[in-house]
Amino acid sequence: LLAEEIAQQNHLPWLAHFSDPWSDNPYLRGLSSQQKESVQQMERGVVLAADKLVFTNQPTVDLVMAKYSPVNKQKASIIPHGFDLFKLQELPLTQFKKNPAKLTLLHLGNIYGIRSPLAIFEALELLKDEKHIFDDLDMAFVGAVSKKGHWLKLIRQKGIAVGVRFEDRVGYLQSLSIGRQADVLITLDAPSDNESVFLPSKLVEYLSLNTVILGITPAKGVSADLLRSLHMPIAHPQDARQIADAIRDLHTQWKQGKLAFDWQRSQIAKSYEIEATTDKLESALLNMVEAG
Repeated sequence: LLAEEIAQQNHLPWLAHFSDPWSDNPYLRGLSSQQKESVQQMERGVVLAADKLVFTNQPTVDLVMAKYSPVNKQKASIIPHGFDLFKLQELPLTQFKKNPAKLTLLHLGNIYGIRSPLAIFEALELLKDEKHIFDDLDMAFVGAVSKKGHWLKLIRQKGIAVGVRFEDRVGYLQSLSIGRQADVLITLDAPSDNESVFLPSKLVEYLSLNTVILGITPAKGVSADLLRSLHMPIAHPQDARQIADAIRDLHTQWKQGKLAFDWQRSQIAKSYEIEATTDKLESALLNMVEAG
């Protein structure tokens, strides 16, 4: 909104970036009708006024722009999130993996709202009696966790507390350093009745860490499509048995020394490198200026 004001005052072209849906965002629950109308008006003002619109994936374009004319839809370009390899050269020394003899599964980032770790804990409970697996597991959450006291009580009740730990939020570079030490990185999305249009920047940054990713995400969605193309495991956010099966398979690969991922061998992963995404942004900006 500030960019719109600056552009109008200075008669400049401007580009609006939609990292996620705006008025169509399913996380916007509990809004009054007046608040919803206000959000819709702000979105409409941006879409109509901007010279160029950037989204991170095609399903988000289809969802957001379905409300607008074909003329406005033509302003949309797709530029995915990117990962920056230069950041990996600046990482602080952080000792996170407590026991090299354990399979460390790590979720980085905050957990809140309708994004819930419940099915993960239920999956660990299912694996509890398979001691050759459960005793090898170190399930770690790094970041702010909503209702943390509730989850601590729950894992004690389920008898899985020995395999779960919560760590406080850390800085960006430290989070990358921690992520490189994990055996499996976990991305956790909210359940969805429809296609999930979310492609978290965290998932894209995971790609640079050369670590296997377990996607706990709706089977129909942008994140699932990316992970599936990279041959990564996927489980539904509300299906504990699917998650348990995925962890069981990952444990087998880990024991066999076959748990590995190298983004440089994947053309799909390479397309998310910051140089590739910056080229797309540069092209969008040049086209916008030339058209203006």
